[in-house]
Amino acid sequence: MTIWIPDLTSHRGPRYLAIADALAFDIRASRLSPGDRLPTHRELAYQL
Repeated sequence: MTIWIPDLTSHRGPRYLAIADALAFDIRASRLSPGDRLPTHRELAYQL
């Protein structure tokens, strides 16, 4: 089981939209599988 880390380098605009877009893109691209963990709010904020 891996923890998902979004790639926000190519996104512009508000961060919350960039995170949502990255999440949707990674689901469609099969980079996220059932059981993959998403970071907590704190972990995600630290990475940004």
